[in-house]
Amino acid sequence: MLLVLMVLISVHVSYGRLVGHMQHFAFTPLTATSQRRSLRTLLNQQRRVEQRVSQVQPVDINAPAPAQVRIPLSHFPLTREDGVDVVDPAAEELAKFDGDFDRDDWAAVFRTQRAEFAYRIHHVEGTIPRDLNGTFWKIGPALFKRGNSTIANFNDGDGYLTGISFQDGQAWLRSRYVVTPDYRQESAAEQFLFRGCFGTRRQPNTPYSHRQRLTGLIRRLRGSSEEPSQIEHLAENAFDARLKTPPNTNVALFPQKDGNAPHLLALHEAGPPFAVEMSDLSTEGKEDFEGSVRTEGQTAGIFGRWLDSRMGMGAEAVNAHPKVDTESGNVAMYTWQTQPLRGSMKVFIREWAPDGTLLSTTPHTMPDCCAAPHDWALTQSYYVLPDPAMCLHLMPFLMGKKGPAQCMEYLDRPLRFHLVPRPNGPRAGTEPILVDVGRAGLPMHMAGFDDQHGNVVIYSEAWNDDMLEMLEDAESLYGHSDHYWPDFASFPKISLYRIVVDVRSSPPRVIEHRMTPGLERLSIAHPRPHPSREALPFRHLYSMLCHSKGGRCASPPQGCVRLDVASGEADAWHAGRRAFTSQPASATTEGASQVPSDEMAGWLLTFVHDVEAGRPYVAILDPKAVHRGPVAKVWLEHHVPWGIHTTYVPNVHMKPIDD
Repeated sequence: MLLVLMVLISVHVSYGRLVGHMQHFAFTPLTATSQRRSLRTLLNQQRRVEQRVSQVQPVDINAPAPAQVRIPLSHFPLTREDGVDVVDPAAEELAKFDGDFDRDDWAAVFRTQRAEFAYRIHHVEGTIPRDLNGTFWKIGPALFKRGNSTIANFNDGDGYLTGISFQDGQAWLRSRYVVTPDYRQESAAEQFLFRGCFGTRRQPNTPYSHRQRLTGLIRRLRGSSEEPSQIEHLAENAFDARLKTPPNTNVALFPQKDGNAPHLLALHEAGPPFAVEMSDLSTEGKEDFEGSVRTEGQTAGIFGRWLDSRMGMGAEAVNAHPKVDTESGNVAMYTWQTQPLRGSMKVFIREWAPDGTLLSTTPHTMPDCCAAPHDWALTQSYYVLPDPAMCLHLMPFLMGKKGPAQCMEYLDRPLRFHLVPRPNGPRAGTEPILVDVGRAGLPMHMAGFDDQHGNVVIYSEAWNDDMLEMLEDAESLYGHSDHYWPDFASFPKISLYRIVVDVRSSPPRVIEHRMTPGLERLSIAHPRPHPSREALPFRHLYSMLCHSKGGRCASPPQGCVRLDVASGEADAWHAGRRAFTSQPASATTEGASQVPSDEMAGWLLTFVHDVEAGRPYVAILDPKAVHRGPVAKVWLEHHVPWGIHTTYVPNVHMKPIDD
């Protein structure tokens, strides 16, 4: 009986530790059945949705006049008094984002890259700015096939880290895999040996399968030598809660004590981070933050810290989105563990000083929560944690049929936010706040600040209300795809939402929750503020841009954009119909002061996957005039698959490479 209980706990833990990771990669379309059911639901509910939207008008209490949706001038051609049309260059560029793309082109950027590289870059169009002095890193999955097997979803792929260092107008590159124990085992076997978060399964009837006798018996009874049957796959994977968590999600710099060089961390949502040597991108091993975070074992807290540790439990999963407070330089990061017997999530929010000293650890419990947030926000007063309205259906995973991402379902309950006071902030000593935001919104990436009235302002990319209505009757939140690469034709449009919480009212309440005025038609992905404004009031966000045509569906990112959340204007650059972009990163330069006017200081860098050329380049753009396009294109000599997150660190370089 105890063994059965422990198996069920292990399965529940493995589900919970991956839910937050799924929110980030909401790129997997619904099944055909789900689409048909969703469309029927949409037709039945659309009138009700439109009535509700027309009746409920959000109000900004801080506005001097009733809030109105302002359509920025950059969306329209200008007209002179003499009647001659003058095309606004920014509007002309924004109009190119019509969402038109070729699926074969999009699939091409997900080719496996097995090789590793190190070379100086000589092919540059334009001129690399001489004040660009630092390293641009991108990480993402890159290995999608082993032997005769193809991965179920690109997010299960092993992490591939690419760094480009810039100095004195020159650039050099290194690309290497993050070498984990799982990566070593699978490379030696040339097989996928572990189940993945997004549906990848172990193959039956191989020298490395765990249940060769059982699957062999099934095969003999079938009397066939064809490809393994579904029942063989189920027999091989059922009741196996061990999941591979490759560090393929984000990359960040982490300070070290005693003047030691900072660690470069490769991160995953539900597993331990791995430290990478910055000079040559070699993998050093798991990072446990000088023993302050337990990363070994199952991420569950059940019987207490002492007993959990002796039963192989009590570990903490490390979130993949650390934050750097601009004002103090402190690094904030949270870890989490499931509490399956309580039906809750326990988080531990830590802050480190710029010299690597651990300043505080703030525990917080999220009741009735099975999904760890993918991203979060930092203000001067609060840690802001979203509580997504989702649940997991255990049986398909338990039986070895699906991965956790395929077993998620959206719940018909309000989205909630937890506001946890920072220990050294203006609201230190006050109680944590839990507020209901409303039905709309499955939040992913976000940023926040305290405004001049003491309210907490949050900007978050999220699905809009129409899409959530469509998903209500779907078989699962993400379903599955016929390809391992994401099919954007079935992916709902992601919009930028603004949420304002009045924390001083009794009880605290949400006073604004709506799409950001002027930016409603844009389909975006992965917005973030300039690094000079993290946890401080900001006006601009930088993001990938998918399209600007409105509607209900997304498309692959084909450019990047600076979003002015105050005016509702968008300054965007379209990379071309056969080109796809990764998350842009702000590259600060020496002499840029940390003041609001510097939100457009430095340069904007983004990876561009040029299908026609068969290789990517790094576009260097002026944040003040994104629509003008790159001042330089820094061309790589090899293919790098489309990735997730990027980061730029000034005044830090990899070891130089000779010609």
